[in-house]
Formats: sequence, structure tokens, C-alpha cells
Amino acid sequence: MAGGLVEGAVPGTIDDRVKQRDTTPLPGGAWLRFQAISRAPDPRTNHKWVLHDDGRLFLAWHSRDSEGEAPFDTDYPDEPTTVLDGAVVGELRKLVEAEGVASSAPFVQSPDVEGGMWRIVTVRGDDGRVHEVIYDRVKNPLLERLQQVGSEARW
Repeated sequence: MAGGLVEGAVPGTIDDRVKQRDTTPLPGGAWLRFQAISRAPDPRTNHKWVLHDDGRLFLAWHSRDSEGEAPFDTDYPDEPTTVLDGAVVGELRKLVEAEGVASSAPFVQSPDVEGGMWRIVTVRGDDGRVHEVIYDRVKNPLLERLQQVGSEARW
């Protein structure tokens, strides 16, 4: 595949931190979940968020505690962290579609890259089907923008 990417099934030997990702069903009205899990031992940059159709975004960052093996040690808040403007939600939908997430293989890897993160994108399509893709050390415009959304919402 172009760009040195390898696509396929999720390896059975995938890291335990990825096995512990959030795999709960997307809540009603939610269409996108993003998770960032560092490959480094320190989990404090790990975060996850869920975006609803109406722009409500629920963000959970790992706590300041660097101990433990769990990728996330905090839950989503009860109230939205922020509400994204409709134009931003539209931009994200276009990026998700342009990247072909809904039809992608469940695992996409850039095997020649050192360090980095696992970034997991879960989408609910217009047909109601939910599809998850685990990106391992991959950099593309979609993932960079989703990472940015979480960082902006944090502050």
C-alpha cells in the first residue's frame, strides 16, 4: 500500500493497552469516538472523546497518575466538555469520509515508524453500522485533526 502502510486484521498479539481500549457501544446520538494511547510507558497523554451529532463532545484524559497498565483511568464526564460548532462537525465528517474509515481494514499500521501512538477511530455511518479502525503509528490529516480537537477541548 502507498506510504508504507500495512492494512489487515487486528493482530492477536496487539499490546494489552490497546486491548483495554474503550469498546463500549457508542451512545445514542453519537457518531464518532477517538482514542489516543501512547506507545510509551507513561499514559498521561492518553485521552478519548465521544462526539454527538449535535456537536456535544465528552472528553476524558488520563489522570496525572503515571502508574498502572490501563490506558484510561478516568470516565467521560456527565456533561459535555464542549460543544463544537456545526461547521467543525461538518469538517470532521468530511475528513472521516475522505479517509474512508467506514470501509477501512480494522488495523492500519506504519511499521517502519518508531514510537508514536495507537489512535482508534470508531464511527457510526448513516446506515447505523459502527466500524472501528486501530491506527498504529499512522499520521494522516484525519488523525492529526482528531488529536487537535481533543487538545483544544481540554483547555
